[in-house]
Amino acid sequence: MKFSFNKIKYKHILNIERLEINENAVAIVGKSGCGKSTLLRIMANIISLDSGDYLIDDININDYNAVSFRRIVTLMNQKPIIYFGSVKDNIVIGMLYQNKTTPDDKKITDLLNAFNINCTLESSAKSLSLGEQQRICMIRSLLLQSKVYLLDEPTSSLDKETEDAAMTTFFDTAKSIGSQVIFVTHNPIIAEKYAERIITVEGGMVCEYP
Repeated sequence: MKFSFNKIKYKHILNIERLEINENAVAIVGKSGCGKSTLLRIMANIISLDSGDYLIDDININDYNAVSFRRIVTLMNQKPIIYFGSVKDNIVIGMLYQNKTTPDDKKITDLLNAFNINCTLESSAKSLSLGEQQRICMIRSLLLQSKVYLLDEPTSSLDKETEDAAMTTFFDTAKSIGSQVIFVTHNPIIAEKYAERIITVEGGMVCEYP
């Protein structure tokens, strides 16, 4: 999908003259507080612009049906959203909200193994480490098979080796289902390895783009 921004402003945080994103794998980088996460939340239509135009595939964001939009674009926050209940409950909850058929236990177990999460389907999701909870959210997101994934530092609580393995699994799966991935990261190695394009945000402005 093509995300287009023209003369957008949001409070004192973002002031972007022009930006277009249509690549399949894009990293957004920059120092803490520069506006990376705010830009991602605007893309996810979680927050609204003060001024300017935001279009997706040349359609204004305000013309999208909110429910339909949530089925197309999935945002994964840096802080994992974990509900009370089992690991399985947390993995399938998104599919239940979207009235999709949930996978069998074997598929869920295979995904847990692929993301190196050592637990059972009945384990309490709240008992997992922060890094394991982040990976549970990655699995939950992938099962939705969204057209676009917006990831806000999805592996920030992982060590370098586990982070790389998780990102490899996520991107391989996303590619296999034809999904676009736009992700915020502080890790330049991850950005270079997985992104076709790297967008730098500095002081609320895009300071490099093709």
